[in-house]
Amino acid sequence: MIIAGSGYLLEKLRNLTKSLGLESKISFFVGPTDEELGRLNSISNVFVCPSIIDSKGETEGLGLVIVEAMEFNLPGVATSVGGIVDIVKNERNGLLVPEKDPTLIARAIERLILDKELARKIVENSKTTVREFFPRTIAQEYFDIFKTLVNT
Repeated sequence: MIIAGSGYLLEKLRNLTKSLGLESKISFFVGPTDEELGRLNSISNVFVCPSIIDSKGETEGLGLVIVEAMEFNLPGVATSVGGIVDIVKNERNGLLVPEKDPTLIARAIERLILDKELARKIVENSKTTVREFFPRTIAQEYFDIFKTLVNT
């Protein structure tokens, strides 16, 4: 398992990994560069974004890391919080699970590993999602909005 990123749970995850004797099975990449993220995605089978709403009410804004994983043809599991639900459509281009439920996250990961047809469908549908985030696509959307505003 690869855990990339950082946050207030990082030390807790490292300690849990050590206490369970899983240091040889779990690798941590804190603050990976774009190049490192690309390498990590290229050797992965499933992408998981287990974002939560924290005690301050803060959560994932948009989750572009999900789109980046989609670019690498990774089927994904994400929690249904914040802007993630604007990107991931359950059963279409990913699997959504409730936050803070490790059992359901594990079941979703297992489902993607075992159900090759579902994983293939999710990867195929993700290609449309990725195109929506191309800079050219976004620029055209802004241009159309500005054009409409100027003409009204």
